[in-house]
Amino acid sequence: LKLSNMAFANADIAGVLQGIYQSVPGKPGIADFAGSLSRADASRVVRYLPVPAARGARDWLEKAFLAGASTDVKFKVKGDLSGFPFESEKQGTFLVTASVNNAALHYGDGWPSMEKFDATVTFQGRHMTILSRQGVIQGVRLANVRAEIPDLQGARVLTVTGDAEGQTPEFFRFIESSPVSGYIGHFTDGMQGEGAGKLNVRLEMPLRNLERTRVAGAYQMTNNRLLADASLPPLEQLNGRLEFTESSVSVPSANAMFFGGPMTITGTTQRDGAIRMNLSGRANPDTVRRAGGPPWLAQVRGTTDWNGAVTVRNKTVDVVFESNLLGLASNLPVPLGKVAAEPLPVRFERRFVTAERDQLALTVGDIISARLMRHTEGKRIVVDRGTVRLGGGQAAEPDENRPGLSVTGSLKAVNADAWMKLMGPGSGSGDVNYLVADLDVNVGELQWMDRKFGELGVVSSAVNADTTRYKLSGREVEGTVDWNKQGRGRLQARLQKLTVPATVPDAAPLVREPGATQLPALDIVVDNFQYGAHPWGKLEIKATQQDRDWRIEQLRVTHVEGVLSVDGVWQTGLATPRTQLNVQWGTVDVGKTLARLGYPDGVRRGIAELGGTLSWNGGPQQIDYASLTGKLALRAVKGQFVKMEPGIGKLLGILSLQSLPRRLTLDFRDVFSDGFAFDEILGEVKVEQGLASSEKFFIGGPSARVLLNGSVDLNRETQNLQVKVSPHISDSVSLASALLGGPIAALAAFVAQKLFKDPLDELTSFRYTITGNWADPVVTKVVPVAVAPSPPRSGE
Repeated sequence: LKLSNMAFANADIAGVLQGIYQSVPGKPGIADFAGSLSRADASRVVRYLPVPAARGARDWLEKAFLAGASTDVKFKVKGDLSGFPFESEKQGTFLVTASVNNAALHYGDGWPSMEKFDATVTFQGRHMTILSRQGVIQGVRLANVRAEIPDLQGARVLTVTGDAEGQTPEFFRFIESSPVSGYIGHFTDGMQGEGAGKLNVRLEMPLRNLERTRVAGAYQMTNNRLLADASLPPLEQLNGRLEFTESSVSVPSANAMFFGGPMTITGTTQRDGAIRMNLSGRANPDTVRRAGGPPWLAQVRGTTDWNGAVTVRNKTVDVVFESNLLGLASNLPVPLGKVAAEPLPVRFERRFVTAERDQLALTVGDIISARLMRHTEGKRIVVDRGTVRLGGGQAAEPDENRPGLSVTGSLKAVNADAWMKLMGPGSGSGDVNYLVADLDVNVGELQWMDRKFGELGVVSSAVNADTTRYKLSGREVEGTVDWNKQGRGRLQARLQKLTVPATVPDAAPLVREPGATQLPALDIVVDNFQYGAHPWGKLEIKATQQDRDWRIEQLRVTHVEGVLSVDGVWQTGLATPRTQLNVQWGTVDVGKTLARLGYPDGVRRGIAELGGTLSWNGGPQQIDYASLTGKLALRAVKGQFVKMEPGIGKLLGILSLQSLPRRLTLDFRDVFSDGFAFDEILGEVKVEQGLASSEKFFIGGPSARVLLNGSVDLNRETQNLQVKVSPHISDSVSLASALLGGPIAALAAFVAQKLFKDPLDELTSFRYTITGNWADPVVTKVVPVAVAPSPPRSGE
């Protein structure tokens, strides 16, 4: 019997099969099936199949057809129906064909359904075949799909073969939602891909035991971008073939761009079920950096070969990378700088201990060896425990009973300033939390805060759960430092000695993000404090952090000759951090105090007091003269300027006035050349953006009085001063008069001077301008302008 499209336009496969079922002897005649054609659907197909024909496949057929309709159904029955279903063509013919549209097929539990497929369904004797022209599984477009049951009555195996073409992410979704993910050890779990590919697959599904399904397939990727693990760079331009079965995965050969250079991949499933991919390639750090890698890669140039392996086991990915770094030149800070021809063996390994925790092992030549145990908390990486070995040897396995990092060993040199700058905000260092539990380290030379410290040893021990004690011993420092981690932290130091070395020449200043400084509270006492080569005495510092400011409650330096006291605030929360200080300095010996500052030949003796306020941009550890602002008052008595070179001691060279006789012969050679003794110095100085000015700065001595006014540029080290020098020759004239004219004449001259405000002193005063720089000042004598006498008045 042939059903035409015209007569049965809405007939579906279930209706046809119902008619066949009703044709079995003892059932209603063929004519009775016509009314059911429009009422049946594919999901009820098993109800209409001949019982003898569908005995073995009945369970599968009950679930297989979820939806679908046919517009073209043909069937043929020929032979003695008492022998139905027919064993062979000789006994009879049973043939049903249907063109199915927009169908849904559930071909196995745990497998995603095939949807929206058009196919030809054929039942021929005991044989069922489904040929699909098109369809979709999890967004993947299907073609040339063939599903086949050779014996519906025995129905032991369903075979499905087919091809698919689509985007790689869609294939990953199909794999993850199907048993294939388990077959390949969840190899693709978490992978992110871009690009297209082609899949061909064959399934052999025992209908009575789907867990024993056999799979054979291959996926061909073309110019894909694949992110296999979030902690690794992506694979670019990936081309290769991934082959898989129900028990293995293999990559015969694939190639990609990785670490900025070409890479080859081969691999297969191991005996223990893990999947191992062997990698080899060439790295180009500059390409990686331009593609979004960490900024510190800008310090590395060249290319180098490397080898590695990726092992997938139980949804975890272990990685190993090795290289000797030949061909790479590194400008990274000490101790990781190298030339291109110098080998530096590097090995990195990440191995998962559990699904949530991993262990890192890193070795860089004889510089560092480390083993870290970590876990993640959201986006944060927490280092639970670990060991770090410096200067050669292998780091020990972390002790499960000792949380935190244990750091031991020694290094010849470390540039901490450069590392802090390199690994600061935006460096790609990530959000990593760790605690150094114990430390036993020696450093031959440490550069920190633009200064070099030598032969430094650090040993730490726990005081309590919140406090760690560090014992410091070295050329510049000796004592203990306690660090309490509560709140913003508190540092308490008790040092027998501390020498702050001179700044490193041409050191690039450290630049910190505005508002990023989070200084701890400080409680520091140093018995013997030395700044550079000059001993200062005892140093005491107490400071706390209030909101976004760092308040210096006390900075006190005490030595035999006097005391320096400072308090103030470092405003770190401003867009431009600024330091504001109140300063009080008193000394009973100016000369010895200046010697402590590095000017041993500036002044002899002298008692002085200096006080006022100062502020500048930046931190309190170094004055920024370009932004220096404030007001200071000075009073000094009973001292003497010592002969010195101009420019030595900054303003000291100006105040000594020794540049006058050097530039202007015959003027005050006896007064200033060998040191000007002073009875008193009084003055107020106002500073605005590095420009210090004074209207009245007085220096009085037994041989002369000096009045200075003008300005000094502290940043450029220049001056523009007007100087009036009045030698004490008036009293000498009185004395000479006494010798020449007798005591009465001498007394008359002396009284006349005082009554007329020292007219002789005014007549014998000299005026100068001092300009230029401090090292080579320009001194110019000011010649008074002669004033013509007024004409005599009438009658005079």
